[in-house]
Amino acid sequence: LTQIAIDFNGNKWMSVSGVGLIGLNDQGTITDLSDDQTKLLNSGSSTGGLPSNEVTAIAVDFDNEIWIGTDNGFAILYNSASAFDATAGNYNAQRIKLDFEGNVEYLLGNTSIVDIEVDGGNRKWFGTENAGIFLLSEDGSEIIETFTTENSPLISNNIIDMEFDHTTGELYIITDKGLVSYRADASYEDAEYSNVKVFPNPYRPEDSGPITIQGIRYNSDIHITDVAGN
Repeated sequence: LTQIAIDFNGNKWMSVSGVGLIGLNDQGTITDLSDDQTKLLNSGSSTGGLPSNEVTAIAVDFDNEIWIGTDNGFAILYNSASAFDATAGNYNAQRIKLDFEGNVEYLLGNTSIVDIEVDGGNRKWFGTENAGIFLLSEDGSEIIETFTTENSPLISNNIIDMEFDHTTGELYIITDKGLVSYRADASYEDAEYSNVKVFPNPYRPEDSGPITIQGIRYNSDIHITDVAGN
């Protein structure tokens, strides 16, 4: 096993080098193997549709979708809970297609993915073997930002691993040339709103740039007023 992730239903998703992705549903009875369900996803056209059998990254997002990175691009398993009972051809992961200058192409193409992280806004951060970091929108249909040595303080485009401090939204990035960090603009929720931080504060009329509100729940409604409450 090279990677493992657990979805919101308690199912385990494990990558095996050169084999693909294995899902395990133990039905909540981990010591009873008789009721276990397993499903193998690989690059077969009816057995997973993965870009490659070399799965290098697994992430579960807030919608319980499984994002699968390989050495040849990525795919998404949208209905992970129903995959265990699905017949051949009905549990394939999907690749995102974009229309680029009249041609339909897979998003990120055959880029070698080494890590996928999900931030507090359900956006996806893709670390790659030699192309830096891509930040994708919640549904993956848009590349929001690209970080490379050419356009950012990133010290190498060869990403080895990434990890979020979800309290602060800081992303720690391990490269082949050392460690750097980046303060993202989304952190995990605080269900009790007990430690909300807003900065810069105060934010004056002449100020410009983003306002960060940290420690609020996903999909919260925000009301912004002046000092008179308007």
